[in-house]
Amino acid sequence: MQDKFDRIVFSIGAIFLVGGLVLGNFFELNSQSLSGNNVSIAQVSKIKKSSKRKIEGSLSWNEVKLNEDLYQNDLILTDSGEGINVQYKNNIEVFIDENSLVKISLLNNVFDLEVLKGTLDVNIKGQNDKIQIRSGNNIKLLEGKNAQFSVNSDGSLLNTAIKSGQVRQQDLGVKKQPLPLKKIAKKAPMFSLEKQTFDPNVEKTFKVSNIAGKKSSIQMSTTSSFWNPQTIELGENGAVVNLPTPGQYFLKDELGHIETFKVSAYVAPVFESNERIFNIIQGEPLSIQLKGGEDIEYGVRLSGAMEKSFEQKGKIISFIPLKAGDYSIEIFPVGSENAKLVESIKVNFTSPIGLESVRVAHRLNKIGEYKFADVTILGMDKEASFKKQIAIEDGEGKIIRPTTVSKTKAVFKNLKLGQYKVVATNAKATIPLKKIEIQQKVSAEVVLYKKNQFIENPKAIKANLIWSDEKVSNYRVLVSQTKDFKVLEIDTITDKNTLAVNLKRPGSYFWKVGPVDRPEILSSNIQTLNVIFPQMIKIANAEKIILKNVKKKGIVCYEFELPTFEKINRYELEVYKDSELNDLVFERKMNKNTGCWYSSKSGRFYYRYRVIDEWSRKSEFSPTGEIIFPISPLTEF
Repeated sequence: MQDKFDRIVFSIGAIFLVGGLVLGNFFELNSQSLSGNNVSIAQVSKIKKSSKRKIEGSLSWNEVKLNEDLYQNDLILTDSGEGINVQYKNNIEVFIDENSLVKISLLNNVFDLEVLKGTLDVNIKGQNDKIQIRSGNNIKLLEGKNAQFSVNSDGSLLNTAIKSGQVRQQDLGVKKQPLPLKKIAKKAPMFSLEKQTFDPNVEKTFKVSNIAGKKSSIQMSTTSSFWNPQTIELGENGAVVNLPTPGQYFLKDELGHIETFKVSAYVAPVFESNERIFNIIQGEPLSIQLKGGEDIEYGVRLSGAMEKSFEQKGKIISFIPLKAGDYSIEIFPVGSENAKLVESIKVNFTSPIGLESVRVAHRLNKIGEYKFADVTILGMDKEASFKKQIAIEDGEGKIIRPTTVSKTKAVFKNLKLGQYKVVATNAKATIPLKKIEIQQKVSAEVVLYKKNQFIENPKAIKANLIWSDEKVSNYRVLVSQTKDFKVLEIDTITDKNTLAVNLKRPGSYFWKVGPVDRPEILSSNIQTLNVIFPQMIKIANAEKIILKNVKKKGIVCYEFELPTFEKINRYELEVYKDSELNDLVFERKMNKNTGCWYSSKSGRFYYRYRVIDEWSRKSEFSPTGEIIFPISPLTEF
């Protein structure tokens, strides 16, 4: 009996021992799981008295230890007289003051602190590092360089005070929450993408198709949580969007449907030739040709003999060196400095026949109506004691109007249209200084768009305005429907010599262009631009309808075919019993020029038709034609 009792006690003890080991392992694993899978995002660098920490999902608070790792969504609590220093990487240090409650996270590789209550002191040690602070519905992104600032919150308001350095603050507002899942369940997507991978070296835009067929909006973000999204408005035909910088992107419609796409990385540009030493006349542009890249916009940085930064589109990089010497040039696609070309080049200035710093300026007497131009040679060495000849060489190589120069300026007037070279000459040589072209100054091209785009966007009539480049920094362009320009359709400034403008309606327009700093040229350069619709189609003769007796889906019908016309969207056919066109027996509106008439009627009938073009304009009806249907046992009409 005693042995039996001992065996029962031993069994119960073994059960408690094994259960204790299992529970101990479970709580140890659960603690690790709650700590973000041991992925540390920050570390405790200093403790004032003591502070408490609670891991995400845990019910208990534990005392914080020095040099302890902190994990995603950890909570830090400090009481009166307490405080704790949190170190993020080596760049950002945050002191959580007494009586504070703070949640620590890492969002999109940015250190994120949610101040539920209390005060923080932030020290940014690096160069332009970022930290994100939030409280209630307030979210701020702060960027600094060797900066110190404090943050305090009562759980709703968020205040920041800069102590030293420079801090740039960006108010991100309230993060929009996605729609509840129950509202988007079993709903068809409202949009689609033509493909999921785009190459910025080839493509500049991507198209979003509108499956729903009604106007809506979608969001685009670099994160699946759609933090700080960009809104894309979808018309009935979708949208064409500029390609963003390389990376992974997410699109989401109003019903919660999500699609992803990727923009691949840029390819670093390379020089077309092996030339790295450039010998040019001072004041002339230096041009570097790249391989490919016709439509890529490049950023360019120069250092060394001259400091300069600019952007240019296309595979030719051009600039005017102000000094001779060694340069370092960086060329990269705008928005992607990872694909950067770094080269060392050398610039030498040449001096043709003793002339220094020669600049050629040519000006048209009247833009758009001129027959000649003035060419002025400027900037020659005032101290030179010489007598040299400056001349114009025409397109056939003939020297015209040589003039002896002993001053700093030479003028050639009343040149006809054509290509010329300004040259320096003497008895031994002819050295070209600059090529010039006297050509038509301005032009305009009008593009008329289809009616469905015109209705959706009242600015769908576009005109391309082009003028000769006078190498000035900025041009002013004015467009009006009145010659006095009192009411302006367009008033804009551009640094290019071409401009695409949107016009609201057909009609006659006046436009003028000129350098911003020379209004006297702008006032005289008035041009005319006429915007008209294409002429409507006229149906001169009523061609006979082609009739065929065919079977469709087992039923016999009369298949008719109307004449075809270009740029037609719809056809309308009417058939009457009488020649006075009073008794209408058949009417059909079609998207194509063929159709079918299921009818048992026979006898003599009269028809007419008309067409509707892509601007929704209806033509006049054709003259009346006559057809005779044979008696046929078809279905009732």
